[in-house]
Amino acid sequence: MTASGRKLLLVNKRNETIELALPDADKATVLTVDGKSGDDPARSVNPMDGKIRLEPFAVTVVSWPPAVGQTLAIRSHGLGRFTGSKAEVSW
Repeated sequence: MTASGRKLLLVNKRNETIELALPDADKATVLTVDGKSGDDPARSVNPMDGKIRLEPFAVTVVSWPPAVGQTLAIRSHGLGRFTGSKAEVSW
């Protein structure tokens, strides 16, 4: 949690694409560095159906704007579960 909202750093350490379900994905900004971005700056990724795909060895930052009335005292409630190549993120 930051003053500018919630941020989540995701790292895919596997040599395979994984899919993640994100809460409020439609409100998120997603930037990733992976094999597709190469030596270029981080590329923007659009969540589809509330999920994002992380390419092999991707490093991704997901950002959400602050919610109305949200304060820094509110904490996230964990990162969820991994099942094969899929994961679910929940607050």
